[in-house]
Amino acid sequence: MKLLILGCGSIGTRHISNLREIDSTLEIDAFDPKKQLRKDTQKKFQVNTFENIPRNKSDYDLVLICTPPTSHIKLTIDSLQDGSNVFVEKPLSSNLTGISKLQNIIKKNDSLAFIGYNFRFNEGINLIKEFVKSKKLGKVLHASAYFGHYLPDWIPLQDYRKNYSF
Repeated sequence: MKLLILGCGSIGTRHISNLREIDSTLEIDAFDPKKQLRKDTQKKFQVNTFENIPRNKSDYDLVLICTPPTSHIKLTIDSLQDGSNVFVEKPLSSNLTGISKLQNIIKKNDSLAFIGYNFRFNEGINLIKEFVKSKKLGKVLHASAYFGHYLPDWIPLQDYRKNYSF
């Protein structure tokens, strides 16, 4: 199986690491515009890295899109149009531009497209969902949730103030 990882930052390298644990024989290529990230990724994981995104993504069984959200829609559309299957990190986009085009391509195309969303499998969140659905606690009048993280520890090798999500 041949995979292309677009983005060698924290989540891209986490996917490479997990994929190597699952199957060390996978052929993995990776792209990142940052030279040091490419160099570090290539050395640590023994993958081929590219300065530019490969044009023909149909050479890959799966493209994992791990870039900043502003590029997710375009890269997903490009990969699907090239005939590859796609896994795109959350969020799908920072706005709705291109969503209709993406939906049409997914409907017409025989490729698979997935969005990563780790809370979908969270036991606590699923338990709350079941409580609400069962109405065992009565009618829900209000709910509030908070998720936080100490940002300097979030991505240790990067200044969090320069991250796209800050």
